[in-house]
Amino acid sequence: MNLVVKIINSEFFSYLVVYFGFLALSVEVFTLDYRLGVSIAYVLAVSFHFLANRKFTFRIVDDRVIHQWMRYLGVLIINYLIMLSIVSFFVDKLGISTYFSAAISIVVTVSVGYLASKFWVFRNKESLRD
Repeated sequence: MNLVVKIINSEFFSYLVVYFGFLALSVEVFTLDYRLGVSIAYVLAVSFHFLANRKFTFRIVDDRVIHQWMRYLGVLIINYLIMLSIVSFFVDKLGISTYFSAAISIVVTVSVGYLASKFWVFRNKESLRD
């Protein structure tokens, strides 16, 4: 249970702040369509979080950035499709706000992203066999 609390308190909270900041800029300030807004926010937030996770969460200091970034891109594509599907369903089918819909999608995508990063993207060098 402590692990779940730590994840929620650190990575999840920082992702929410960064993501919703970019989302608000896209939708409220630049008045973009919500689909484009969540897409821009997603790309900017995950780029920031790749670097932050590499340095602070997983404390990676090796020179395999390109290898890790390529794996991370695979995770991003999967998470992007999950996020866009969830937001589109809740906004278009249920009439729920873009922000609430995005929050629902974040719960799923942060979980998928964290697990994929821990066990695949940022695996320590000794455990790599590929």
